Amino acid sequence: YLAAAGGAPLAALQQHENGGKAWPNWLETWLTSMQRGAGQETASRLAGELDKAGATAWLPIMQKALHDIQRVQHGLAPRYYPSLGSTMQAIAKRAGAVATANLLQYLTRQVPIADHPLNGRLLAQDALLRAADILR
Repeated sequence: YLAAAGGAPLAALQQHENGGKAWPNWLETWLTSMQRGAGQETASRLAGELDKAGATAWLPIMQKALHDIQRVQHGLAPRYYPSLGSTMQAIAKRAGAVATANLLQYLTRQVPIADHPLNGRLLAQDALLRAADILR
C-alpha cells in the first residue's frame, strides 16, 4: 500500500481501509491485456469503467504504472506496484522505451483537461489505445 501511495502514509492507510489490493481491478486487467498483446481489444471495455471512475482518479494510477514499466526497462525494480513486477517485466520487454516515454508525456499533458465534461470516455479510450501501441 505504501508503495502504491507514493510513500504517503495517510494515503496508504486510506487505501488499506478501503480493503482489497493496493491498486484498482482495472489496472491489473489492463496490464494483463497489455502483457498478452490484447490491449486494443480491452480498450473499449475498460474505457467505460475508467470514465465512471473519473480521469482524475485513473490518470495518476496509469502514470505510476507506466513509470514502473520505464523503471523495469532500465533494469530497476518497480516503485509503485512491485507486486505486479512480473507482468510489468513482460510488458517492458515488448514496449519501446521511447514510445513508453512519449505515452507518459502524453498522459501528463492530459492532466489539466482531465475534468472536462466532454472528455472522459474519449480520453480513457485514447490513452488505452495509445498504450497498446507502445508494444512492438
